[in-house]
Amino acid sequence: MKLPRGVKIALTGCVLAAICAVLVWAYLVGRKDLAEEKERERPVKTASRVSTPGGETVVTLDRETQARIGIVAVPLKATRRAGEITAYGTVLPLQDLAGFMNGYVSAKGRWEEAQASLDASGKEYERLKKLHEEDRNVSDRVLEAGEAKWRADLAGVRAAQHGLRSLEGTAAQKWGNVIAGWIVAGSPSLERLIRQRDFLILVTLPSGTSLRSPPKSANVRGPSGDSVRSTLVSSAPATDPRIQGMSFFYLAPADRAGSLLPGMDVAAFLAVGPKREGTMIPASAVVWWQGKGWIYLKKDPARFFRLDIATDAPVGGGWFVTSRFTPGDRLVVTGAQLLLSEEFRSRIQVGD
Repeated sequence: MKLPRGVKIALTGCVLAAICAVLVWAYLVGRKDLAEEKERERPVKTASRVSTPGGETVVTLDRETQARIGIVAVPLKATRRAGEITAYGTVLPLQDLAGFMNGYVSAKGRWEEAQASLDASGKEYERLKKLHEEDRNVSDRVLEAGEAKWRADLAGVRAAQHGLRSLEGTAAQKWGNVIAGWIVAGSPSLERLIRQRDFLILVTLPSGTSLRSPPKSANVRGPSGDSVRSTLVSSAPATDPRIQGMSFFYLAPADRAGSLLPGMDVAAFLAVGPKREGTMIPASAVVWWQGKGWIYLKKDPARFFRLDIATDAPVGGGWFVTSRFTPGDRLVVTGAQLLLSEEFRSRIQVGD
C-alpha cells in the first residue's frame, strides 16, 4: 500500500529527530565521562612541608617521618680554638733525599776506611821511628817509606772528612739542620721517611705573612678533603718559588694521611694568635648548595631551620665557627642531606 506523501514526510521527520536526540545524548554523556576522567586524573595537592618565616627556610616533619628517614640532632658544645692561617703545602717526593743519604753513607764509609788506614800506618810509622832511634835497627829508607805511607793516609782522611763536611753542609742548605742531623746520625726518623711511613710536607705561608715561630702542629688537608695532623720538623732553608713565603717542614704519619701522595698539593692550617670561643660543626652536618655550606638546626620537635655557615676555618673533621650559633642549639648531624632533599621535593608541585 502506498503511503500518502504527507505521511512519508512525517515519518522521515520523526526518524531524523530520533537520530538527533541520540547524537545529543551521546555527546552529553561523552562530555560528562571526559569531565569525570579529568577530575580523577587531577593531582592531589598536599600541604607543603617548607615555609620561610622571617626569611629563614624551615622544613616541618612529624616524628614518624623523622624516625623513618633517620634524623639525628645533638646539642652544640662550646669550645676554644686559636685563629688559623691557611698556608700552601706540598707533599715532597723523597727520591733526592734517599739518593743523598746513600751518597752520604758511601762517603762516610770511605772516611772510615781512610781513618782505619791512617790508624794502622800511624802505628807502623811510630814503631819504625822507635826502631830507627834504637841503634838504627831499621834503615832510613824504610823509615821514610813508613812516614810517606802515614802522611798519604792522613791526606786521605782529610779529603774524606772534607767530603763528609761538604755533604753535611749541602744537606743543611737543602733540608735544614734537623733533617741534616738525621742524615749524619742515621736517625730512625730518616728511615721512616725513606720507607714512606711518614710524609714530609713543605708548608709555605702566603707571601707577606710572617710568624715569630711556627706552630708545633698543623692540620693538612688534601684534595679529597681528608685532614691529618702533622708535627713541625724545622724551618725550611728555602721557600717554594711559586709562593715566595716563609716555609717550614712538617711530618704527617702515612697511616693517618688518607689519600695523600708524594707530589700532591695540599692546604695547611696553622693555629696562631689567642684562642677564641666558638663551636665545632662536624662535616656530617654540612650540606652544600649554591656554592655554600648549610646546616639544619632543630628548634622544636617538628621544625628544622636551614642556616648557612662560614667555612673559612676548617679543622680536623669539620669547621670551627665563632658566631651565630650558641651552645645547646640542636644540630642535625645525621640526615641533613635528606632534609635538603625533602625541602626540594616539597617545593615541586606535581603537574606544574
